Amino acid sequence: LMDALTPSTTLGGIEEEIEQLEDIKGYSKMTSKQKKRMKKKLAAKAAKRTLKEGSHKDAVMSLSWNSTVKNVLASGSADCTVKIWDMNTQTCLSTYNHHNEKVQACCWHPSESNLLLSAAYDKSAAIID
Repeated sequence: LMDALTPSTTLGGIEEEIEQLEDIKGYSKMTSKQKKRMKKKLAAKAAKRTLKEGSHKDAVMSLSWNSTVKNVLASGSADCTVKIWDMNTQTCLSTYNHHNEKVQACCWHPSESNLLLSAAYDKSAAIID
């Protein structure tokens, strides 16, 4: 048995997260008719939500910590982008759109802190300098 994990930080995401938590409060105590109404309301709200600046627009498929510069993280996503994040400020530093398909892997060079390798479902690999 494991306890629930709580993230220490969230990179990107939805602007109105607190509002979203308020919306689902008490959901388990609702009747099925109330739940149905609530689902429609939540679906309408979800369509209007905006992502925070720098967010991936689809699932994150790969993460890689820079072993030399400890506050830098790279992420590869199904939205075909690679993003470089500054963990101190929790902001996106750079976005790269060089792949045509989902980015399935990214990995920093072990000793050259400025080199990042990314690979995607388009059968391509790229080195970002």
